Amino acid sequence: MGHHVIRNTGIFTEAPGYTLFLLNGLIIELFVKKSKTFWRIGLILVTLLTTLSATAILLGALAVLISFLQYLQAQGKLNLKIVIPVFLLLLVLGVIVIRIRKSGGSSYSVRVDDLRIGLTLWSQNPVFGVGFGNEGALIKMFAFHRANNGLSMGLTTLMATGGLYLALYFLVPFFTTLFAPSRRYLLPVSILLLLEIIISNISTNPVYLMAMALLWYATLNDLREQRVFARTNYTSLYF
Repeated sequence: MGHHVIRNTGIFTEAPGYTLFLLNGLIIELFVKKSKTFWRIGLILVTLLTTLSATAILLGALAVLISFLQYLQAQGKLNLKIVIPVFLLLLVLGVIVIRIRKSGGSSYSVRVDDLRIGLTLWSQNPVFGVGFGNEGALIKMFAFHRANNGLSMGLTTLMATGGLYLALYFLVPFFTTLFAPSRRYLLPVSILLLLEIIISNISTNPVYLMAMALLWYATLNDLREQRVFARTNYTSLYF
């Protein structure tokens, strides 16, 4: 809005790094834990706002909206035939608004450049890519006017460096929960994790890899009863 303010980065070097931890914490509070702790959810949401990240605001609002729609559906007050088109429209409008606001800045040009580079390299090595973690190959193709040395678009970066071989690790759970009725209750988690990697370069982040591993664990196990994932204490696997 034309004013200089301080972004909350927590203990990280920049706000987007902090945003990832906050978003995954919000996903756990809303969709994984058996009972919701509203003061924790509120605290995470307020902290997300202080990062001043468009990614945080968009995905945070989306997570809360999906959780609210789930509640309405459980109460029998939701007509999916009406809600789904409206939901998709709001999502598209949100993306358009963010695009317009950022189209004149460096963030937008960096993301467009990352898309171009990622798709170009992936087309040359579609199966195995140029080597997982080999981001140097992408950096060499940066536009000459670009001052930012970081990569922003995670999925195209992953496809360029790991090819379809490793990209499927991140994509299979999403399609499994989308098309398998017995896994449909995992859909909000898989959608949000998929959106995270599309718009953030986090494919090698330990927290994101742990979240993906848990999603695979829930997807591949024989979960016969609906909502077993929400009632399982997955923290016991680590603590």
